[in-house]
Amino acid sequence: MTKVKSTLNPALALVLALAAGVSARQATDQPIYQLPDGAAADLVSELDLAKVWTRPFRAWPGDLDDAGWDRVEPWIEWAKLVRAEADSEFSKPLRRADLARAAAATGRHEDAWFHFVETKSERSVSAALLPYLFPGVPLDSPPGAPLASGVTLRPLLPPPTERLPYGSFDPATLRVDQLAIGPARVSFELDLARDGVQIDVTHLSGDSVELALVMATPSGYATTVEYLDWDRLADVGVARTIRSSPSSETETEHSYWGRFSPRELAWPGISDVDSESLLARLQRIGIRIEAAPSLEARACGLGLALGELFGIEVSEGTELPGRAVAPLVLRLSEESGEAGLRIVMGLAERLAFSR
Repeated sequence: MTKVKSTLNPALALVLALAAGVSARQATDQPIYQLPDGAAADLVSELDLAKVWTRPFRAWPGDLDDAGWDRVEPWIEWAKLVRAEADSEFSKPLRRADLARAAAATGRHEDAWFHFVETKSERSVSAALLPYLFPGVPLDSPPGAPLASGVTLRPLLPPPTERLPYGSFDPATLRVDQLAIGPARVSFELDLARDGVQIDVTHLSGDSVELALVMATPSGYATTVEYLDWDRLADVGVARTIRSSPSSETETEHSYWGRFSPRELAWPGISDVDSESLLARLQRIGIRIEAAPSLEARACGLGLALGELFGIEVSEGTELPGRAVAPLVLRLSEESGEAGLRIVMGLAERLAFSR
């Protein structure tokens, strides 16, 4: 693991402090990141003294919240961004930042980090984007905005060093120290193990604050049980509120653990096929989506997005009359449909960028 520092204050403050004999870390008082060795860690190590992009990022329809994807607009917006980036001779960092935030919103950890690396030509955008991925500040908050007590953090899993088959991952750890939340400074660490994810929060300094945590889960897996400070919780998948305080041993350190297990999909392995042959086949035969009632709105949005991106004919329901060749069928069940949507979105981006 590489320890890298993201320094988000003006350079003048650092120069004046160094002249007074203060260390760089003391002078900037900014978060210190530790990432697994790889392209993302290399980029973060170059963000020292980067001036943060302060203009608002793209205002997504639905503000990127989960319910927003039940509407058509964010799907079309996503498709247009992917197509524009794929058709451009040079990558546009702001466009990649928008795609990274969309990936984070839809639980595509790997895609979000790969988009982050592609912002490297504009360090200010990279510096502004990083907190949205880890520790996972609210996606609708302005770039560089201070975190208030009560903030909900949705951290992504550690960035992979390479593209892995769906359902595969390497254990790794992400950490940030001196994270400012209201009047407090905390350390925030996420450890991805073979059987679960642990998030540790330690109070470092300042007054008491509250924050909420949302468990992260690898693609292809589902969290089956959660513990907060080693007490088993009655449910899974909801935000957990904790109090971080220097005045109580039970509030100085918190551990949030989620155990996961593989999730069965109706069509496993679709992301491992050759991209060019798959795209040609889909353009020839089309896709039929059979979605559970709760996912019908998202299936409609996905179908329109795939048509916008690739000109693929997408139909919904259980029958597609008048076709001599059967289309590829995507079945989005209540149990695995959300995972299926993530697979298709990630695959669509890879298909678009590989052309």
